[in-house]
Amino acid sequence: MNQWTHSDVIAARVGTARKFGTREPDTWEDGTPKQQLIVDLRTDDGDLRLYCKEALRVAIREAVQTSGGKLADGGRLKVKRTEDGTASKAGFNPPQQFKARFTPKPVDIDEEIDF
Repeated sequence: MNQWTHSDVIAARVGTARKFGTREPDTWEDGTPKQQLIVDLRTDDGDLRLYCKEALRVAIREAVQTSGGKLADGGRLKVKRTEDGTASKAGFNPPQQFKARFTPKPVDIDEEIDF
């Protein structure tokens, strides 16, 4: 994902995060389920589902806030992996860093105003 991925947002929701490599729900130490952003996208190559961990979620949130739109209302999302951060411990993979751009879905004036 080193190039910008242009995608139309089909749906966005918050769902339970899964443990890496399993279908088991991931939980915090107190047993509360961890949540993650899940975005369904339509690309030129077909539909895909994006499971957004913290860095990607933050990049998408900032892009949506900057646009003034709402992710759940559809629109166009562009995501790019920009670089790797610094590993927190020896032997750990460095965290991935992302940038995102969001263009809200144009408003159809006939849907907005009912005469």
